[in-house]
Amino acid sequence: MSRKEPAQAAGEVGWKQRNRKTLLPTLTKILLLALLLSAFSSFPSQKRDYLTDEEIEQLREAQEPAERIKLLDEFLKGRLEKARALKSTDPLKEKENKPNPEKNKSKLSHSKKPGSPDSSSKPSDKSTQKSFSDLMGEYLQCLDEISSNVENFSSFKVEPKAYLKSLKYLDQSLEEHRKWVAEISVKLDRSEKGIISEVSEALQELSADVSAGIQKANEEMKELKESKKVKSRQ
Repeated sequence: MSRKEPAQAAGEVGWKQRNRKTLLPTLTKILLLALLLSAFSSFPSQKRDYLTDEEIEQLREAQEPAERIKLLDEFLKGRLEKARALKSTDPLKEKENKPNPEKNKSKLSHSKKPGSPDSSSKPSDKSTQKSFSDLMGEYLQCLDEISSNVENFSSFKVEPKAYLKSLKYLDQSLEEHRKWVAEISVKLDRSEKGIISEVSEALQELSADVSAGIQKANEEMKELKESKKVKSRQ
């Protein structure tokens, strides 16, 4: 087998080096694109159980980072509002829910009349009503989803102005939620304290990530303004 001429060998080495130089940027772009698509992809099946079909569709349509964060913030508030309603200390509601012996006797006498429908045969609303722990479990899933999105969006450049606005609104929501969780945690049953402890920890972690995201977006806004000033002077 004959050896290759020095010029030919040098040419092949040069071609390989040029090919490597063009290949690496291409691979980098592919990896960045894959990361971007993962942030915008639909929810995994194990996380769909806390979302309605309508909410899943809304998230699929929310492709921009600012839109998605805003939407997830709304979902988060909705879950917490339902959980708070179960722990409401409204005196009027407590009075309405307080047992009335005379009223109960009247209901029993009516139910014993011939031809009256058996109340036990009616479907109970309580069977479909979610417990406090269930709702806070959904809330925790939503926190995890927001955390994943914030982490993904921090890996590449986004439109800073709209994203910064959505992060600030989210930060306000998280601050309010932390206060309520701290207040309610001392009033809960032992069976409910486990989930609220997980929620409290997740809230602290997400709040730190959001604060870092706000700081980064502010820096990008400053850089953008400076670059515009430089261009205007040229």
